[in-house]
Amino acid sequence: MIRNKFAFTMIELLLVMVILAVITALAIPNLRNTQSGVLLQRASEDLRQTMRYAQLTAIAKAEPIRLSFSKDLDTYQILEPAEETKTTKPEVQRQYFDENGKLVSEMAQNWNKDNEQIEYVPIKGRMGQLYHVQGGVKIVFDKEYVEFFPDGRADKINISVCQNSQCYELSTKKQRGLISLEKIGNNDEVKKN
Repeated sequence: MIRNKFAFTMIELLLVMVILAVITALAIPNLRNTQSGVLLQRASEDLRQTMRYAQLTAIAKAEPIRLSFSKDLDTYQILEPAEETKTTKPEVQRQYFDENGKLVSEMAQNWNKDNEQIEYVPIKGRMGQLYHVQGGVKIVFDKEYVEFFPDGRADKINISVCQNSQCYELSTKKQRGLISLEKIGNNDEVKKN
């Protein structure tokens, strides 16, 4: 009887199948965590880029621009003053310091000095669309909007973008004109702040 030296036995095949099953069982949870981490990072980066676009639009148009959030914080949109509520834009002739010693342009202080209510509408074009926060990602923010001013400043805010136990924080408090994005750890740390 001739035997093939290069054939596998049934035990060897079963052993290989068991090893592959164990590796697969260990890899699937890590793959899910990696996928959710990528979705969280992407949602955070998308929000940061939208905020940056609103900031640059406020500078370019020389008028305040808002990034407005829905009540449940699952959608957001860039808004500009409606045509009928825009006031004349003051000329910027000098710079001065505010009560905290920070340089502020005259334009930011004098905008809409009549204190009339400005109505905001979605910005024209593709960037005025309604942005949806991806499934499973939650935004933690205690205001309805972030306002960006013609001199590059923004409301001083912290926005947390969380999923499961991971969170990123967007902040305009660290440096004037900068929108920082940092991984801050878990959701419990956000609730304490």
